[in-house]
Amino acid sequence: GALALTDSFGDVIKPFVRDILIKESQLDGTVSVDDVLALSKDVKRGDWLAMRRVKDASDAFKVAVLNAAGETIGYVHRLEKEIVARLMDAGKKMKACVVSKRVDGHWLDVRLGIYLEDV
Repeated sequence: GALALTDSFGDVIKPFVRDILIKESQLDGTVSVDDVLALSKDVKRGDWLAMRRVKDASDAFKVAVLNAAGETIGYVHRLEKEIVARLMDAGKKMKACVVSKRVDGHWLDVRLGIYLEDV
């Protein structure tokens, strides 16, 4: 069989794929995530983070941002979540890259680049 290289998400690496920056944004909802500082301790500038759609009756466009272990560390900001959710619902692969991270007491401040993987 053919040999396939995979990335840290387990996806096959495609040689002509481009990542398109949609928007830089703030990670939202970190105060509502239990133990967010522990869950995000290994997250650093330049890390790629997966996203997952969340079913929520009060928020039709909720998108979680995940650490490397697949645990939620926050959500796509309210200003960007609708377009990200609609793209994901249409089958597009979205991901985030950590632009900056700062911890202030019990508050986690993360800026993300939101990317569309163009195949």
